[in-house]
Amino acid sequence: MIETGIINISPGSVTLTVDSGKLISVKLSKELLPEKVLSPFTDQFMEYFSGKRMRFDLPYLLELPEFSMKVLEFIKEIPYGSCLTYKQVAEKIGKPGAARAVGQAMSRNPLPIFLPCHRVVGKKGLGGYTGGLEWKIYLLNLEGAAVAAR
Repeated sequence: MIETGIINISPGSVTLTVDSGKLISVKLSKELLPEKVLSPFTDQFMEYFSGKRMRFDLPYLLELPEFSMKVLEFIKEIPYGSCLTYKQVAEKIGKPGAARAVGQAMSRNPLPIFLPCHRVVGKKGLGGYTGGLEWKIYLLNLEGAAVAAR
């Protein structure tokens, strides 16, 4: 059974899609939408946005190619408020020289925020982000990450 929860915060709305009790999608929008509670999913995201939660504890389902899975499972472990570069992620997963492939894998992340691809930045700038740079800057500032908006 597919259910949806919606949260509105400063940059816009976060839509959570859950199938059979597992988070399958997080969509970011700049538009505000009618809010809809879907406990415990919206509860944990609201705790995150209020600064009370640093790590999510929710069941999820992720079905992607092997390399993308490896990248996203790795970034799940980047600590709150920390950042790594695409190059550092590539090196840490044993694929030095695959920084672009890391970026491409993260662009396919169906669970942004939950799998914190916003914590991965470029060597000379913030890099891209699924929901747009406004969202990435908001999330990094929320976490107190020591990265200047470049």
